[in-house]
Amino acid sequence: MVLFIAIAALLFAGANAECANACSGHGYCTNFKPEFSAAPLQLIQLTAATSTSYFGYSSTVYKKDTCTCFTHLGHNGKEVFQFTGPDCSIQTCPWGQAHAGDTLSTTDQIVNSAYGGGSASLSTGNGGFHSQYAECSGQGYCDGGKCICYPGYEGDACQRTTCPNQCSNAGRCLTLKQIAEDVKDANANFYGDYFNALAYDSAFDSETSFGCVCDLGRSGPDCSIIDCPSGADVMGGPGSLYGRPCSGRGICDGTSGVCQCFEGFFGTRCESQRSMQV
Repeated sequence: MVLFIAIAALLFAGANAECANACSGHGYCTNFKPEFSAAPLQLIQLTAATSTSYFGYSSTVYKKDTCTCFTHLGHNGKEVFQFTGPDCSIQTCPWGQAHAGDTLSTTDQIVNSAYGGGSASLSTGNGGFHSQYAECSGQGYCDGGKCICYPGYEGDACQRTTCPNQCSNAGRCLTLKQIAEDVKDANANFYGDYFNALAYDSAFDSETSFGCVCDLGRSGPDCSIIDCPSGADVMGGPGSLYGRPCSGRGICDGTSGVCQCFEGFFGTRCESQRSMQV
């Protein structure tokens, strides 16, 4: 009789088991089991009753008293888990398109697209291997729900590159897509009829990689170089039209913008030649 009572008590306790730590107040108990239990919990949660889905849970596989964490709108505007862990005690960080993902198999590409909220795609062409989503875009680490970006990256999901040295306050920090569009707008015949094929609209990093467009008179990757004046070469050689500073007859001091002319030449642009001494 005592043994029967003990067994009944155990069965009753098991039937009334609760989720770990009451899901930390960040979720609710469910009988559904995540279909990809080994994957990061960044799946979109669907309310539609489907047997299986890359975007949610399997309604045919049950695991009693499992926490389903609360969701919110993620970095890409899709619904993702705000908390993770068996008791929903860990706050997730935003996920973004990976700057440099691993080579994926076809199946991995489908699943990875699901985690980021994008449509599943089998394409291995433009953007195929760059369609992965990763926590902090793979260029930072998560600290209490906030991405700490590695040097050279910024944004709530570390989803974009920074411009070096903030363009030295002598230029504009623009996306590669915007830079390409501005060049096209400024040059009606740029690349002739082939420009549309060379536009940067659909490249995987078109709006995540940034670069400096320097003010007039400045150059360099961070616009820190002060350009020296230049003109036609007095000797008829390559001058300013060929991109030569100081008319091709001197060396430019990029810290001051002053030409250091070669022997026998002078002028602010090294545009003049000294007379031969007899």
